[in-house]
Amino acid sequence: VASRAFGGDYNFMRAVAEGRWYLTTPYPKITLALRGMGGWMGTYGEASDVPFFERFMLGGSDTVRGYRQNTIGPKDADNMPLWGSAMLLGNAEVRFPMYKWFNGAVFYDVGGNWENLNDVRIPKELANSVGAGVRVRTKWTVLRLDYGYPLNTNKEARRGRFEFGLGLPF
Repeated sequence: VASRAFGGDYNFMRAVAEGRWYLTTPYPKITLALRGMGGWMGTYGEASDVPFFERFMLGGSDTVRGYRQNTIGPKDADNMPLWGSAMLLGNAEVRFPMYKWFNGAVFYDVGGNWENLNDVRIPKELANSVGAGVRVRTKWTVLRLDYGYPLNTNKEARRGRFEFGLGLPF
């Protein structure tokens, strides 16, 4: 909760729920990693809108891979992202050893971002992607290179993307 009563500049509330599950086989150490997340935010009092920098942002290496960073969701007249006040995200990833410090992964990501809770249309407006990646485990962190491919019917969105990251996506 952000409030002008506490010295802030805005009146809004935000709620996010997230669950993560990891199932590992004993041999050859294949892991199924799952994540589900949902969120909502709204205003109260004299506020008319949630500030743009607090809104939900989807797309990119830690949410729905294969889409550019923070591009999933409502857009303005110039096709620029407005981000959203309601969000759903799901990830499924199978992680497996390859050779010494190298691990591989295949994944499916799905997510949606809406300006208002009344705008939510499931499954019609969900962005979907599939892909594969390589992880290099070092002493300090995990280096990650993923290739995600969008599955939506929009021809503009059907371009795969390489995503580089530090650490695991979830």
